[in-house]
Amino acid sequence: YFGFREPVDSIRHALLLLGEKAIRQWASLMALVRLGEGKPPELLATALVRGRFCESTGPAAGLDHGTDDLFLLGLLSTMDALTDQSMSDLLADMPLSPDIKSALLGESSPLGDLYALALACERGEWDRCSTLCRELNLDETAVGERYLQSVEWADRMTLR
Repeated sequence: YFGFREPVDSIRHALLLLGEKAIRQWASLMALVRLGEGKPPELLATALVRGRFCESTGPAAGLDHGTDDLFLLGLLSTMDALTDQSMSDLLADMPLSPDIKSALLGESSPLGDLYALALACERGEWDRCSTLCRELNLDETAVGERYLQSVEWADRMTLR
């Protein structure tokens, strides 16, 4: 997957080579792949696009959440479809920040507008994108570029 020239022989070695963030993202992705067995592969691709978009756009919007949390927001967004359970049931016992839970449940939260922007871009709701970009103080062109980069990254990750 990562194309190393030397074998990775321990978790410590992997952490040193990749960094904690990459390991966390990889582990989250593997867990999501496992949950998605027997489901359309587009669900995983959608989660990856949303995760990457939130991760790259949140800091530009001045959100003070870590990029890991922003990536997780998008990654978890299709978990209800992957598990055939309601999002509220899934999130009830998960140790997530209240902001992530609120955003995924469609409630008002600091991350809610960012998540709504990801959905609007995905659905081609351009008027909504413009409104949310203004609210988040984001450049529309840069948001479009980030979304396209997120789609390209997800394509590479899923080998579509």
